[in-house]
Amino acid sequence: MKSADVRSIVLRKHQNEDTPTKIFRDLSWTVLLRTLKRWMKMINNSGSFNLSTPPGPTRTIRTTSIITKVKQRMARKKRTSARKIAKELDISKRSVGRILHQDLAYFPYKMITEPAITDLQKQERAEFAY
Repeated sequence: MKSADVRSIVLRKHQNEDTPTKIFRDLSWTVLLRTLKRWMKMINNSGSFNLSTPPGPTRTIRTTSIITKVKQRMARKKRTSARKIAKELDISKRSVGRILHQDLAYFPYKMITEPAITDLQKQERAEFAY
């Protein structure tokens, strides 16, 4: 459910004089009880509740501009490491890792080099196995 839908349901149920715990049970843990009580307080004070800003701190590093810069660097013909990208953009390696993993859905892949086995070695291994 979208948050606007949940808020309209909560507003309608509050106008029907349902308690926060009843609304909490009706929504089956979609919204925390503490959040519902805060919303009820906002409705009682102003008649409605408008969430002006999203909760939590604002992003300073993982902004859309930096995400696009990292994406452009990964789209180049010769790819670079996360460490080099972090050094170029002057941000931490961990932030670059988060951008690659969470925002761009890139995952680390390391090529495993194996020694070349000759036909003689394959034959000796088969004989040893028997």
